[in-house]
Amino acid sequence: MIHKGEIYLTDRYRGGKKDYGRPVLILSSAENNRETGCVVAAPLVSRERYAAASHIAVESVQGQTYVAVLEHVKSLPERSLQRRKDHLSRHAMARVEGTLCRLLEL
Repeated sequence: MIHKGEIYLTDRYRGGKKDYGRPVLILSSAENNRETGCVVAAPLVSRERYAAASHIAVESVQGQTYVAVLEHVKSLPERSLQRRKDHLSRHAMARVEGTLCRLLEL
């Protein structure tokens, strides 16, 4: 079962080529994932290329630092997720959700 706050590696076609091993952060709840067969995910990058309000640096439980790129949130089919890599703490996930709420003016 896929849960909010987990980090997965994706297996997606992008621009005609397979894009192996791109990490994404799951933003949708396990219940929603189960009902729809899709997950809402934000891509993760290893370092920030430019400062933006939609980018937030987070540290995973295993100590890896990522930057969540929240302006590129998208829906992915569950079958595109290769394997679970890591997850965020509740505190780190709350920071991501707070940034997302600010961006959407909720």
